[in-house]
Amino acid sequence: MHLIIKNGFSSKNTFPSTEESISLTLNKTDISGIDLNLYRCLDGEIVVSSSNCFEKIKLSEIPFSSLKKYHLKKGLKNTSIFSLEQLLSFYSKYNQCLVLTLPNHFERNKQYVEKIVEIINKYPIKNLYLKSDVKEIILYLKDLLSSTNVKIGAVMDSDLSYFLNLSLDFYVVDFSTFQKIGERVIPSSCVMIQNITSRQELSFLRSIKKNIFLLVDDLTYFKYLR
Repeated sequence: MHLIIKNGFSSKNTFPSTEESISLTLNKTDISGIDLNLYRCLDGEIVVSSSNCFEKIKLSEIPFSSLKKYHLKKGLKNTSIFSLEQLLSFYSKYNQCLVLTLPNHFERNKQYVEKIVEIINKYPIKNLYLKSDVKEIILYLKDLLSSTNVKIGAVMDSDLSYFLNLSLDFYVVDFSTFQKIGERVIPSSCVMIQNITSRQELSFLRSIKKNIFLLVDDLTYFKYLR
């Protein structure tokens, strides 16, 4: 079983989804990778952030040229929101999985995905996974990344049969959903399980000799996995 930390570890002086947080996370020997969110700024730049807002302003309403001047907490270095290009350049020294979550950008979905693909093609890295719960985004990814080694997956909150019929590289499900459809997915794909709520669920997943990734936040990690 592979452990993937959502947004990386955080602390009093370390903000999630920052370079310091990523380094802190990936330097732990039991961690297989990190899961980060991607957002589109006003000027079209793709950035990494645990939230779609900065000081109550949506990232889609702020140009990256302005955003990168600020720190998430005054007095702390290396806490500014950084771009996808910076992430991929920085991440090339690691071998762990990089899972990128693509939320809905509505009428901007096409431009959003096209920019992400453009950047990924400039900075090829190993073990890259892209996931979304938006049908449109997944279809754009399948079309634009068909000849690459990047893995594409769906977050299956609903429309289970639709996503399963797409024959994707991996699927992201809650533990309860996994119990219902797991055997339909596992034979051909890896599965990412999220929202673990007990040690019993964790023990069950550990007993399965399949390609399972466990997506957890840092609080869940320290509660159940330490």
